[in-house]
Amino acid sequence: MSEDVRAAVGKMSRVLRLAKDRANTQFGKVRERAKRFSLGGSPTTSQSAPSATESSSAFMEDPDQKVKQLMDLGFSEAAARHALRACGGHLDIAGPWLLDEQNADELLAAEVAAQEVGSPARPPLAAGGRARVTGLQTASAAALNGSDVLLQKWDAASQRWIVSMPDGTVKSIRPQNLDPLYASPHGRPVHEDEPAEQTEQTEQRYSAGQPEQSGQHQAGPASASAAAPEDERSDLDREELKILARTMLESTGQPRQQSVTDEVLEALSEADLLELIDGLSRDLFVRTDGQQEAQEPPARPDVAGKIVELELEETRLRSLAEAQAKRAEELEAREAALQEAEAALERRRSEGKEPAEASAPAVRIPFVAPKEDMQDASPTSTTLEAERAELQRLREEASEMQTWAHVRMSVEAAAKDLELRQEAAKLELEETRLRSLAEAQAKRAEELEAREAALQEAEAALERRRSEGKEPAEASAPAVRIPFVAPKEDMQDASPTSTTLEAERAELQRLREGVEAAAKDLELRQEAAKRAAEERELQFLEEESAQGPWLNA
Repeated sequence: MSEDVRAAVGKMSRVLRLAKDRANTQFGKVRERAKRFSLGGSPTTSQSAPSATESSSAFMEDPDQKVKQLMDLGFSEAAARHALRACGGHLDIAGPWLLDEQNADELLAAEVAAQEVGSPARPPLAAGGRARVTGLQTASAAALNGSDVLLQKWDAASQRWIVSMPDGTVKSIRPQNLDPLYASPHGRPVHEDEPAEQTEQTEQRYSAGQPEQSGQHQAGPASASAAAPEDERSDLDREELKILARTMLESTGQPRQQSVTDEVLEALSEADLLELIDGLSRDLFVRTDGQQEAQEPPARPDVAGKIVELELEETRLRSLAEAQAKRAEELEAREAALQEAEAALERRRSEGKEPAEASAPAVRIPFVAPKEDMQDASPTSTTLEAERAELQRLREEASEMQTWAHVRMSVEAAAKDLELRQEAAKLELEETRLRSLAEAQAKRAEELEAREAALQEAEAALERRRSEGKEPAEASAPAVRIPFVAPKEDMQDASPTSTTLEAERAELQRLREGVEAAAKDLELRQEAAKRAAEERELQFLEEESAQGPWLNA
């Protein structure tokens, strides 16, 4: 039962920790999204349309900054540039223009044209390189726009790139939402073991606007992982080993500085990283075994075996006492018979002496002692003394048997008392553990409910700000209809908040039912132990009352 409770507690702690991380992440994303809507939804569309000269100057002021602001709101680079070009460079007009459903075909044509033409400065996506996330529009994924990620590998089944986020998590993103970022001058990673001729040919292709293996990396065929260079795969394996080693070091619970840990892991080779992970796994296994051994209760003494041995000894002593009592009765009967024979012999001697003295008074017949050469004749007195000595010995053995019986009874009573104390201590320990578990669960449930209420309040505030931002836009431009654009599923690992909360509530309810069942089982065990103790006490009293007459005898 204790192992089940520990497993339930560990599972509940993992679920609550996951719920806490997800709630914090969602809350931060909601706050960031609300801040962006509050900053970008100012009612500036009521101003009159600028002239052509003013539009050109407004667009040429800082186009890259305006494009970046629109990309942070979830729009692609091609759509943002086309909207600014269509609205004369005015950012406040470009936002509603992008949301207008009437402009959807125009935006799609602009994005298709940008993908067909391409940009010579845009390098292809390659495993081991870095990229920036752009163009995510869903509420849960928009917070990732602008993040620099590490490209791990291409997933041909889902047609997405597997990337590593700055916080260490792994996600899958479409290639059109990734802008490559490389440290080399030509926009691609240069390796030391690459031949110079191949490097020059690649640079010529880049300058001519033909990205290397663009069909493999951007279109994402199934052979992308096979065509990746060996050094990129090595860098990817080493990066995974570093992430695994960092996670295991954090799980040890020892305080360390993040910068020092990253520097040490960066300096280690792949063989050293593998050795470090192996050592950490062994230490974790030994520490887990030590904790389990410390939590196991001490073994109870073999009371049942001792009771069986005492019962066997009692049976042997009882049979010996019965045999000795029978032997003593036989000796007492023989002693009585010998005494009667001795009395009869004395009477016969006295009767035989009187006639002889009367018939021949002058003749004296002295007592003739028995001869020593008659070995078969034994004196009566010697026999009596031997039988008396045997009787005394039997009496002493009977007294020793009574002493052993008292010792056995005291040992048995002490063993029963020890067993009862151990059971009471075990029940008390189990009750204390269940009580502390119930308190911890109640506290964690309150924390989860508080975070859920905070998340709901943040969502309500977001809805209010969103409605406040829409009303001025409708008042200033009544002819422009801004429909609701349903969010696209840009990330497969994103799950709705409501589904997560319902799953966590169901898990918490199941854990509560498990604790209640364990408490009921503990009460039943306590009652059974109490009943068994009363029965043993009653049986002990009956045995003691049954042995009383024999001990007194």
